[in-house]
This record gives sequence, structure tokens and C-alpha cells, in this order.
Amino acid sequence: MAVLANGAGTGWAPRSWRPLLERARKRSMRHVTLHAQTHAAGFYRRFGFNERGEEFLEAEIPHVEMTLELFPARE
Repeated sequence: MAVLANGAGTGWAPRSWRPLLERARKRSMRHVTLHAQTHAAGFYRRFGFNERGEEFLEAEIPHVEMTLELFPARE
């Protein structure tokens, strides 16, 4: 997820996550995995993502893999 500097802190990202995660649940996905820039890992932790593995470089920027376990969609 990339956000322009003037969009940071507006609440746009949390609102965009909810429908995406619900769609993943409806498709019976068991988890979602992403590569987070290390400095942004706390942002993803707020949504329930957990770090997995060691820090690595991607595009010469420190990243960490993060995973969110999904539960079935509510009927």
C-alpha cells in the first residue's frame, strides 16, 4: 500500500483494508501476506498482522514479511 504524503493520517488506509480483507474471507483465503517497510510494521500490527522471519531488503529498503490469519466470513 502506498499513500501520498498529503493522504497520510486521513484514515484512508484503514477504510480501504476492511473491504479487501472481507473479500479475501469470502474467497476462503486462510491468510494474507505482505512485505512491509520495517518502519511501517507497527501500522500493520494494528490490523492484526504479525511479523514473520527476518528483515530483508526490497528495492534497497528494509522490509519484513507480515501475515494476517483470516477467519471465515460471517454469514
